[in-house]
Order: sequence, then C-alpha cells, then structure tokens
Amino acid sequence: MTRPYSNDLRERVVGTVERGELSCRQAAAHYGVGISTAIKWVQRLRRTGSVSPSKIGGYRPKKLIGSWRLWLLERCRGSDFTLRGLGITAWCGNSCTRRSSVTKKTLIASEQDRPDVARRRAQWLRYRHRIDP
Repeated sequence: MTRPYSNDLRERVVGTVERGELSCRQAAAHYGVGISTAIKWVQRLRRTGSVSPSKIGGYRPKKLIGSWRLWLLERCRGSDFTLRGLGITAWCGNSCTRRSSVTKKTLIASEQDRPDVARRRAQWLRYRHRIDP
C-alpha cells in the first residue's frame, strides 16, 4: 500500500502557491509532484485549513457472518477438512462443478525418454488416484 506525501512537502508546495511565488503548475514542476496533486493540496488547504492527508483505509467487514460463519467454523474443526468434505463446490469458469477440469499437460517427447523424468512420471501415474479420486 502506498504512503501519502509528507506534510513538510505539502506545506512547501502550498506555501509557495499561497505566497504567490509560483503557480500550482510551476510549484508542482519545481517540487516534482503531479500538477493535479498540487492543485488538490491547495484546494484542501482552502477548504479545511490543513494540508494533512485524510484517513487511508478503514473498517472492512468480514466476508462470512452469522449462521454461515458458525457453520463453516464447525465444519473446519472436524476431521474432514477439505473442500469436498466441507461440501463446497468450486467455480470453474462459468459453471459450478465439483471437480476442476484442468488436466496435466503431457511432456515433450524428448523429455519422456529421460530416465529421471520417466521414473517420476510413472510414480505420478501410480499415485494420482490418491490425490484426486
């Protein structure tokens, strides 16, 4: 997350504009800030009497509240803590399905002949049903 410019820089930019030494555009170029930034700082000073930035961020409510939150917490404490065990379906594209339609890409033919790759591929083929039945 970005941080606001320091109050010192804000006061210097706005001070030169308010004293009439430079215009907003000239002050922005001189201090290396955006033109609209300098204009907004001057407007803020005239409106509120301060160049300090307003609050950044704020309160963000929880996504799950009420009975749904309690239901999910209860299910998570159980022994079957998987998406399937929770009864949650996964979104894949535009349709809601229980399984992902993603498949593993096949190897390039030259890679299949390498002994280390062939051994790992054979091992994967033997045990993949345990990972995704």
